[in-house]
Amino acid sequence: MTAPWAGAPRLLAITNASAWLEDRAAAGAFAAQLVHLCRLVQQRPTMRVDVLLRAQSATVEAAVAGVARSVAVARGTVGIGASLPADAGANPPGAVVALAAAGARFVQVPESGAQVLPAILAARDRHARHLGVGRSCHSAAGVAEALDAGADFVVLAPVHATPAKPGTAPLGVPAFAAIALPYPDRVIALGGIDGARAAELLRAGAAGVAAMRAAWTAEAAALLAACADPSA
Repeated sequence: MTAPWAGAPRLLAITNASAWLEDRAAAGAFAAQLVHLCRLVQQRPTMRVDVLLRAQSATVEAAVAGVARSVAVARGTVGIGASLPADAGANPPGAVVALAAAGARFVQVPESGAQVLPAILAARDRHARHLGVGRSCHSAAGVAEALDAGADFVVLAPVHATPAKPGTAPLGVPAFAAIALPYPDRVIALGGIDGARAAELLRAGAAGVAAMRAAWTAEAAALLAACADPSA
């Protein structure tokens, strides 16, 4: 049984699931990466770590299958969630129920899908109360809109410059801290995160940090250490 939503994770490890949901070899490689991350997390059993399968271009069916496979690999060491699939807008309640039944701990709504957030929250409250609901944001206005609407958490980006957002001006730590201040424990920082930057952001008031690259490379151990003790 999936554990109830217990707040934002200290570390949110993001993977581009669309790249491996229909590729058996790539899926095997990701499973190996997930096993390695779980072994690192087992050394810090009190720290909450979740994995986001970013699969916005996937179908609900493919995302559900990816969640189920990842949950089986993780065995409860980390929580598994998924971004809202591209075709979920046609039936938000159905997507929520299917992802929750597959073992998802949370679902992440992209900023472009903000209009379906109320329907997602209503379906969660009716059918899957354990499920966390987050939203991606890129501004103070987006954060306020999402959290005031009832989202459990937001992922705010980019805090630092990142290849994932070429040409996008980063917020910087002071601006991030000011945006997060009214919402303790609900704003996760994303963008150019490594161990040193993770510690700085956690000290500045981030509920957690999200990483797309560092969580899956040799930097993962240092990133986890920084998340566990940002004052070190």
